[in-house]
Amino acid sequence: MSETKTTSKAACISDLIKEFESISKYFESEELDIDTGIKNYERGMQLAKEIKTLLEGYELKIQEIQNKYQLGE
Repeated sequence: MSETKTTSKAACISDLIKEFESISKYFESEELDIDTGIKNYERGMQLAKEIKTLLEGYELKIQEIQNKYQLGE
């Protein structure tokens, strides 16, 4: 069951990153609308926060695994 949960989180972060990349591409385009730009900027900031939170959780999990299986050094 935890495998499904992990897969779901991986799909979630993948989707968030894809959406963030599409917003980034919007700002690289030459045709920008100020209203759309502000909405995209806000959404980009939300996505960045969500991605950061997920990555911090992954980092913590990796540290827990490393500590669990750390051989006597």
